Amino acid sequence: TRIKHEVTSTAPARHLVQYDITFYVADILTGALFGSSNCKVTGVGDSENLAFLAAFNELKPTDASFQQMLNEAQEKIIRYYRENGANIVQEARMLVAKQDYVEAMALLGSIPVEADSSLYIEAITLMDAITPKYLEKECGIVLRQLKASLGNQANGEPYYLRIHNPM
Repeated sequence: TRIKHEVTSTAPARHLVQYDITFYVADILTGALFGSSNCKVTGVGDSENLAFLAAFNELKPTDASFQQMLNEAQEKIIRYYRENGANIVQEARMLVAKQDYVEAMALLGSIPVEADSSLYIEAITLMDAITPKYLEKECGIVLRQLKASLGNQANGEPYYLRIHNPM
């Protein structure tokens, strides 16, 4: 969030900006938050854009507090998947039953090997079983679209017109 923007009274005028930045480590699929870190950065430049770039060049990924947040988040992630991994696999199985293969594979793919190797193997095995079903479903959709387009072509409508003018 930009918290400050000033134009200096010096000649030439320069822009000073200050941002309050918060970094999050989270699982976007489940909404679980594992860590956050906040910092303020300031930049000065000949334009607002250059000041913005100067401010972001002040970010230091090697900063001790940032690295500590990442290490703590990693431990929380492993603990989270150890505690909830079985439920995640079960939820993925329910999604497979609904033929929601993409979301099921996304959930299964989020399980790290560090959490529990047997759970990870179960997730990978299930993903291997889901993949052909996903491909069959997606290829079926594309095939139906192709057949519909060819059917329109047989009715005298050129294929390229169907693409460019769906009305």
